[in-house]
Amino acid sequence: MLRYVRAPLRCKTRSRDALFHAPEACREVTWSSVSRAKQGHVGSAIRERQEAENGVRSTANQKIIPPRSLIFPFLIKGGKATPFIPFALAFIYCAFNGYLQARFLSKYAVYPSNWITDPRFLTGFALWIFGLLVNLHSDHILRKLRKPDETGYKIPHGGMFEYVSGANFLGEIIEWTGFAIACWSLPSAAFAVFGFFVLSARATQHHRWYLEKFEDYPKSRKALIPFVY
Repeated sequence: MLRYVRAPLRCKTRSRDALFHAPEACREVTWSSVSRAKQGHVGSAIRERQEAENGVRSTANQKIIPPRSLIFPFLIKGGKATPFIPFALAFIYCAFNGYLQARFLSKYAVYPSNWITDPRFLTGFALWIFGLLVNLHSDHILRKLRKPDETGYKIPHGGMFEYVSGANFLGEIIEWTGFAIACWSLPSAAFAVFGFFVLSARATQHHRWYLEKFEDYPKSRKALIPFVY
């Protein structure tokens, strides 16, 4: 997004990214500690599935260490200034959404004891795993595009980038679609739908920019959905 914004509206990338995901990390800590004490509420399988993406449990103190939320931004090579206003709006959204999801799952959601064998949960979990792998692999490809001290843009290749420009966005959409199916709740569905519209818009914007920036950009590559859009 920073490629579209004038310099006066930018702040530093790495600190922005770490702060951007901070509410998600706090959500995981809250969710894990509160829902552990809730009997008959959301099962540990859903909670642990979230922890697998946003953090890993420390067996010594039972806290969540969120590597993807807070460590991943520091793996990015270099770093340019990034838009402040989108960062601020995204931070507010993550804080609100994190609270909404954690509050519902830890206090109001009630699932049957056999929910983790329900076809909806299994389908959602499978989608989430697939989306997570696509997301992580796409992030890895993007991180490796630049050599040390490089700041220019390059065409990503490999994985889902062979089919779409927004491979990382596609992975995240699949993740949260799976999350919504597995949780089978209004808050999770709202999160998935809102995320789809936001991420699809970003994927479209990135795709158009790639086509304008690179004359040799693959013409068969779509924006978000392979072979379709």
